[in-house]
Amino acid sequence: MARATTLWRIGALRWLTLLAFNLTYVAVPTLLFERTRSATLVGLAMFVEGVLRAGLAAWAGQMFQRIGAHRGMAIAVLLRLVALAALAASLAWFSVLLVAAASTLFYCGHFFSTLEQELRCARLGDAAVAGQTAYRIAEAVAPPLSFALALASGRFGNEYDVLLAVCAVVVALHGLLFFAWFGDERRAGAAVAARAPLAEAARFLAGDRPLAFGLAASVIGFGLFGWAVLATPFVLTGRVLLDITLDSVAGVALFKTLAAVVGVAGALAWGRLLTHAGGHRVIVWAVLAAPLLFATALTTSSDVLAVALLAGVCAVLLGLFSWQRRLRQTRTPVALFPALTSLCLAIECLGVSLAGIALMLRAPWVLGIGCAVVLAALLLPSTMNSDKR
Repeated sequence: MARATTLWRIGALRWLTLLAFNLTYVAVPTLLFERTRSATLVGLAMFVEGVLRAGLAAWAGQMFQRIGAHRGMAIAVLLRLVALAALAASLAWFSVLLVAAASTLFYCGHFFSTLEQELRCARLGDAAVAGQTAYRIAEAVAPPLSFALALASGRFGNEYDVLLAVCAVVVALHGLLFFAWFGDERRAGAAVAARAPLAEAARFLAGDRPLAFGLAASVIGFGLFGWAVLATPFVLTGRVLLDITLDSVAGVALFKTLAAVVGVAGALAWGRLLTHAGGHRVIVWAVLAAPLLFATALTTSSDVLAVALLAGVCAVLLGLFSWQRRLRQTRTPVALFPALTSLCLAIECLGVSLAGIALMLRAPWVLGIGCAVVLAALLLPSTMNSDKR
């Protein structure tokens, strides 16, 4: 299959995956905000969910290697549909635990899809950077449709029902297209026959400081990212933009859309930078400033500035994620790649727990300065080491 065709197809599948993810995570945080109004309770739920996600994702990654991509994708579709059914049930019988369980279940299905796409991207060789850029663009162009659906559904007075129903259709379509496009592959996405255990991958990761430090930085990055996009109603409580309150269903979708517009430009810029020697240094300095910009966004009195800064921070973090995943793809031995990828994706789930802690503490400048210092300690040595190798 020509690389261009592969890139187009994995980009389309990534877009559907992220569209389902965005629709779900417009509904989940807004539902929690409307029904609880408690940042502490939701933060605690996010902390627990992050830990559960990490454990389940590590287990799912090992299972994925054993069962192959075809069965894995079938399970991914089933898990997400069951999760959406549970979320629909929570509309009538609301429970924070039920919503958190449904969110965790949905993420497990999402994890299978993401892992398959990462492994497939790694098979592109020199085109892997283009694959990662395609992923970032797909991530950025999914939210606008979520916003349009949120606005349309609001006119009917049943926003959650519409979002969840459309999400179910998107999940089913994603599965159908995967099997239509890659159904002739015997073990699609399982690029390596070897089934290295997580322990072996963990030993390799511990011995490679650039990868290990970059992974730790990614966890912090996902913490900031999750703080913005998974806890949007709490982060932007009382903010108004274009006459839309940003702690509503439409408002959450609007913020994700604005962040996506900025993210498209960022994805293209980061993708170009990563094709040049030393381009990652620009990403490093931008990432070091991100926590401080985030704290500024949470404390400014200007609604427009708050949204603009948060959108900019999300775009910067996309550069961090693209760089680290590309670095992982180029430094990892082929036989270890599936196990190491699943391990790293699982560990990155702890970013949700960090976002939960941030939501509970509600001390943006303390966390912003602390994250900037830790990121500097992680990324600057990692960057120098990666340049030497």
